[in-house]
Amino acid sequence: MTIVDSTVDNSDGNWIYAASSAALCTLRLSAIVAGRIPRLFEAFFWVFGYVFLGLAPLVQMRMLVFPSTTPIVEYAFSGYTAILLLLALIAALIGSSLGGLTAVRNRLKPKTRGEQIVNASRLKVLTTVMVLSGLAYIGLLGSEIFNSRDTLYRARLEVFGEFGNAVVSAYIAMGLLIAFIAQLKFRRQSGRVGFSGSHTAILLVGLVLFVCVNPISSPRFVFGTVLLGVLAAAGWFTSQTRFRWTTMLTILGLVFIFPLMDAFRGSERSFAAVSSIEKSLLDPDFDSYAQTINTVDYVAQFGVAAGRQLLGAVFFWVPRGIWTDKPVGTGQLLGEFKGYRVTNLSAPLPAELYINGGLLLLIVGMIMLGIFIRRWDDVNFKFVAADGTPSILGCALPFYSFIMLRGSLLQSMSFLAVLVVCSMFVATRSPVKATTRREPAVKIPVRNSPRSLY
Repeated sequence: MTIVDSTVDNSDGNWIYAASSAALCTLRLSAIVAGRIPRLFEAFFWVFGYVFLGLAPLVQMRMLVFPSTTPIVEYAFSGYTAILLLLALIAALIGSSLGGLTAVRNRLKPKTRGEQIVNASRLKVLTTVMVLSGLAYIGLLGSEIFNSRDTLYRARLEVFGEFGNAVVSAYIAMGLLIAFIAQLKFRRQSGRVGFSGSHTAILLVGLVLFVCVNPISSPRFVFGTVLLGVLAAAGWFTSQTRFRWTTMLTILGLVFIFPLMDAFRGSERSFAAVSSIEKSLLDPDFDSYAQTINTVDYVAQFGVAAGRQLLGAVFFWVPRGIWTDKPVGTGQLLGEFKGYRVTNLSAPLPAELYINGGLLLLIVGMIMLGIFIRRWDDVNFKFVAADGTPSILGCALPFYSFIMLRGSLLQSMSFLAVLVVCSMFVATRSPVKATTRREPAVKIPVRNSPRSLY
């Protein structure tokens, strides 16, 4: 209501759809933070929906002003686009509800799999490889690591080339993160002293990690993923109170602090004060709505890509020298389509789905996503109940999913691949015998008890 009262409506009433999206996200977020389970995946999905698909479109539609990086949009598609985003969020909510139903049925199935544990031998290998790789990375780039993001990007291009730049940055950041998370989890699970799980190894990996991924030269979403992933591995989200505060502070940080941190992008750093929420939500970071409008415009002129953009994301690892007509990221595709000066733009997941398969893929894809994040949170809670932290991958992926939701998918896949591969390498399962007894539901400790899980 504050935004509605402080802005003049120039949208012919279409802003009501954006307001409905924001309201839907608010209701679901309220239910999550008021619950007894720290649903990290769902919380950050609905935070993304609330800020990027609800609040930002609401401001931009009412003021009829879009981010400077996406200055020209076909406003005739604005109302239809707002409806598409609302339908995408409704589909995700339906998927979450369906995921909750399958979770109840799965509790009655026999337990045939062991618990996830950290493999000590593989942890030694991963830690050694990543520390040496991180030190080599620091040695090659030197002081540029603490320079602006653009300066570091150019330095990496000179050292590693275009393809190597993307691969190395993902390998270093996410590989070190998983090594650090696994070290913390191993120590928590075993309490052993030695190279694996020792204070020395933890401190060494942590130091190299935060030198390579620092808030000055690293992309804000990547640094945020590392910071929150480390907190999750340290047991931060075993407290429902801390989970609630983290969720609410994330919203405030995205709106008021996130745009300010863009001062580190260039060599000339300046922090412009955010005088109002309206001006903040017109920042280029919040171009998701404009890019979705451009997606609708693109499909109206050229038709759907029939999965071509998704294919490019899946086979991101194929060099363009081999795949000569490999698709560019959807954000770049839309920027070139509109003739924008800057083409390093986002393409939110609803836009990715719509450009690849139209309305049908958008609805089906968001329902499947809702099922996935609900089920993942249920599985993650079992890990939290067992030893106080999510699974190895579950410590990082909920926060990294923010990058994937904002898009483009192609640009986010290299980091995701490193997260998944390193997590699978270092984790194993304790052997258990299959049993026919029913698995009991996880018991929820008394909320806010000093010595309880919450």
